[in-house]
Amino acid sequence: MKEVKIKKNIFIAVFMVLLIGGGVIFTSANLLNDFANKLTGTGKATSGSANVNVQVGNSAPSIFLVQFSPVINPNENNYRIAYISFQAEDMNGIINLNFSSAKIIVSKSGDVTKTSSCVNVNNITSKIANFSCSVNLWYFETAGNDWNINVSISDLVNLPLIGTKENSSNSFTYSELTAMVFAPLSMNWSAIEVTDVDTLSTSNPMLINNTGNDNITLGNIKMNATDLEGEDFAGEYIYAGNFTINVANSCNTGTFMNNGVTLNITNAQLSKGNHSINDGSTGQEQLYFCLEAINDDISAQTYSTTAGGPWTLSVQ
Repeated sequence: MKEVKIKKNIFIAVFMVLLIGGGVIFTSANLLNDFANKLTGTGKATSGSANVNVQVGNSAPSIFLVQFSPVINPNENNYRIAYISFQAEDMNGIINLNFSSAKIIVSKSGDVTKTSSCVNVNNITSKIANFSCSVNLWYFETAGNDWNINVSISDLVNLPLIGTKENSSNSFTYSELTAMVFAPLSMNWSAIEVTDVDTLSTSNPMLINNTGNDNITLGNIKMNATDLEGEDFAGEYIYAGNFTINVANSCNTGTFMNNGVTLNITNAQLSKGNHSINDGSTGQEQLYFCLEAINDDISAQTYSTTAGGPWTLSVQ
């Protein structure tokens, strides 16, 4: 009898759970039907509206058509203007370009970097503007084919500046120039006796200015000398071999001249540089002339290079 009762209890429990579950299912189905009826029934909503937003971002400018001379030659003892132009495009219109930000940077490793603003010369289209730039290249700037060009411009959207664009893919060659000037053009001595020795010129020093950008190294400053002939009594000479030229203000240590022969001035060199500093070394060299002695059988008169031709200073 107990066994039968237990089974009956289990049956009842299971039956109740199924009833409860069925009730839940039934109730949920009714809710869904009611929601569907509300959407499709008479007088219910049949349309609606939604907002749509698309944000278009600001376009950074682009730089193209950079134009310049691939080879620039120095202007002796002066500067050469390098002209460079470029075009900038902004897909949002050139009104978005900050014209005042357009600039150029010209640089070479080991040399002075040059920066200059550019000007808007004209507008090609409503989206493309043309700019012109220039920098001054001095005679003493370093020669080479690796002078870099960097042009840039910024986009202007309200403030601050955004979207700066650069183009540094171009370079040009700055040619080498070997050139110089010197002064004075006449070396003089005061009245001397035939017995005088080691007499320095009253015109010392002869100052050489490098007016190019070539570093004139040792062995490349030369002088061609001639004998000095008497102006009153022709045929009498102070020989070129009686003179020395030196980089120091002294006698007996320089290079002895030789009539009609081009000789290197020992220890003389002429590096490139801004000689207007005028410190005796930057872009400069100084030469000192000494009359070591004269032969004692010549007449008292003026001796000069009028007949034999002037002395010639050269660099290479």
